[in-house]
Amino acid sequence: MWKLIVAAVVATALGGTAMGTVHMAASASRLPDYTAHGIQSMSSIEVLAVRYASVVETTRNAIDTATDEGDLTTADLLTQISRGLDKGLWFLEAHLQRA
Repeated sequence: MWKLIVAAVVATALGGTAMGTVHMAASASRLPDYTAHGIQSMSSIEVLAVRYASVVETTRNAIDTATDEGDLTTADLLTQISRGLDKGLWFLEAHLQRA
C-alpha cells in the first residue's frame, strides 16, 4: 500500500493530481466486475490470478513507456510496485498448482 501512496505523492510533486477514491478507481478499471455471490475458493483464486496477471502486464508496459520517455524515476517506482504484484501473482498461481 505504501508504494501506491508514494506514487500519489510523486504524481502531485510533478504537478499532477492524485485521483484516488474507490469509486474513481472502479469506474476507470479495465478489469471486469468481480461477482460477490457464489464464491468458491479455487474459482476465486483463478479469477484473481487472471486479473493480477492483467495488472502485472499493464504495469510492465507502463515501466517500458516510462523508460522510453526517459522518466527513470517513474520507471523505478513502477518497478517497485511490479515486484509486489509479481509476488501476489506468484502466491495465487502457487495455490492453483495441482500436486
